[in-house]
Amino acid sequence: MFIGLRNNLRRDDEVELALDICTFGGAAIMETEGYGLGPGDRADCVLVEGETLAEAVALRAPRPLVLKGGRVIARNGTCVIEAP
Repeated sequence: MFIGLRNNLRRDDEVELALDICTFGGAAIMETEGYGLGPGDRADCVLVEGETLAEAVALRAPRPLVLKGGRVIARNGTCVIEAP
């Protein structure tokens, strides 16, 4: 959202480009292994609400589910594991 606001990205396609840069761009530049949504990837993800990518960015609703290494670590904005 902040990248879009800072760079005056308003159209849905512009917001989608900013989201792609923020989520996949860094991993691509650093050549991070196992980053993405394919078989064998780390299984780190955050689910967000929205009919479109632009709506999901703008809505800023609590995250219904957060996974780290395939394990659920948060539900509806609340941590469900104990800190180490």
